[in-house]
Amino acid sequence: MTYRPETKDDAVRFLCEEILTEEDQEFIRYSFQDDIKEFLPTLGVKIIEQFELNSDNKKLLIDCCGEQNCNPEKAAFEIIRELWERVQK
Repeated sequence: MTYRPETKDDAVRFLCEEILTEEDQEFIRYSFQDDIKEFLPTLGVKIIEQFELNSDNKKLLIDCCGEQNCNPEKAAFEIIRELWERVQK
């Protein structure tokens, strides 16, 4: 079953607790913020599929972008950016 978070914070929490290994999180932690766009072809696609951003997960799209007609790739990028910020702590 696919988990459908409704907020960016829930999505990041799920990624940290259920999807990403400690090594994955460490790799993200030591990446430069300007380089996180490089995660879109891999982690971004996983986020789009896992959280059904191409389907009908409008609540998450709105939370990520502030609008319902948000591009799934943009929403995935916002989740990755939030993830990067969280693992810096």
